[in-house]
Amino acid sequence: MDETKDFRGYIVLGNVRLRACNLRRYLKKSQYWLRYDFKTARMELWANHGHGGEVIIEAENVPFETAERFAKELGLNKEGSRDTWYKWNPVVTLRFDGSADAIELRRELLELGIPFHQYKSNEGWEFEDGHGCYSPPMWTKNKILEEIRKIASRYQESLSTIP
Repeated sequence: MDETKDFRGYIVLGNVRLRACNLRRYLKKSQYWLRYDFKTARMELWANHGHGGEVIIEAENVPFETAERFAKELGLNKEGSRDTWYKWNPVVTLRFDGSADAIELRRELLELGIPFHQYKSNEGWEFEDGHGCYSPPMWTKNKILEEIRKIASRYQESLSTIP
């Protein structure tokens, strides 16, 4: 069954008030976008944490001005079209084996505020940045630390905002 057509996961709350500024503080850093449909006055807030997009909030009968204000208060930027706003942050993956090297890589990601997925690994550590997978012996811990710092430097503006 198509997940978008399965209404068992939806909760209808009637008239709902959202405090966008508070929601913004609690959102995990990732990619977010808000879409507005002028024909149906429907607003959808989506998130992609590296595993495909998922709807977080759907609302109907929303005036465009309200959707626009909500997007602005969430810190989303205008995309090319009039009806879409977005926020992108880099997300990396660390396959974590508990070794001293893996602990140091995780510490660096946390200190630099780079969002990451961590998975347990029994076959050594591995780092993935969306462009490739890097693991020993070809990639040393120090090379990966350099790459992590480059990511933090390259995306400093995105990483310094909430969400």
